[in-house]
Amino acid sequence: MNNTENSEDNGQQQLMIDEMYNRAVECADNERYQEAEELCLKIVQQLPNHLAAIEMLGTIGHKLNRHEFAAKWFQRSININSQNAESYYKLGISLNELGREEEAIHVLQIARQKAPDNGHIAGYLNGILKLPTIFDKQKKLKEESGESQEVEKSGSDNSENEVWYRTDQHGTIRLNFVVWFILFYSMRNVLILGVSSFRTKLPMLKEWVYLYPEFLIISIIPLIVFVSELSRLPQAKTLYTSSLALIWKYGRLLLIFNISLDISFILNIYYQNNYDLDIFLTVFLFIDIPIFIYLLTSKYIKSLFNSFPDFVEKS
Repeated sequence: MNNTENSEDNGQQQLMIDEMYNRAVECADNERYQEAEELCLKIVQQLPNHLAAIEMLGTIGHKLNRHEFAAKWFQRSININSQNAESYYKLGISLNELGREEEAIHVLQIARQKAPDNGHIAGYLNGILKLPTIFDKQKKLKEESGESQEVEKSGSDNSENEVWYRTDQHGTIRLNFVVWFILFYSMRNVLILGVSSFRTKLPMLKEWVYLYPEFLIISIIPLIVFVSELSRLPQAKTLYTSSLALIWKYGRLLLIFNISLDISFILNIYYQNNYDLDIFLTVFLFIDIPIFIYLLTSKYIKSLFNSFPDFVEKS
């Protein structure tokens, strides 16, 4: 009889703890971190080895810049499960934020050993050590061997990319000149209006923008991608929820869509004007086509728009 009662009590306790944890997740998702912390602390009081609640307490510490608090809970998580590379990674970040650099390096090296393919861990550790990325090392080796073709192996899918790329301390891919050019070129009409609202020596360009407002409207698409690039940091998710990461994920498709519309509008004007184009439209058409092909075929572009940090690393 006692065994049955104990089983029922344990079942009720588990249900209550599961309910508290789900509420804590909901509070954290809505940035009600104090409520989430209180719920997780209650869970840990009843179940000291509840890993999910312990990890959430550490994450809350990161989000609120309470790095001593975060380090305490990530260390506790490691004490329970020493095989989780993410816990070492997050503990290393906390220690680095506290100025305990040597300890942070030691912990991050353990994390890298447990997850050698994790670009975020390697990137963050390289940032502390001020080491070149693996791609820099590969490039140097190729240059020394006299190979002129610059290709690199992507750490995520082992596919060959068309150009070299560097990563920052968060392990995210940096934009090269070509991508910056595509972004600024695609939102050219917005830029022209912005510049001409102050002062411009090219009133003809401003008049051209007003003549074809459809191009101005589609310039908003790359402008949104550009904004998401400026906020492509780990802490962005706490500021703008997950929308920036989602925009960046589909950024390549958005740019392809933008260039497709651009080409379609130019061809339509070309047809309506009896196969006659002004100088601006002619130049834009000849720029659009190679950009369109590049966006479709470049493996670097595909890797770039999958590169968005997924954890708050810097405050």
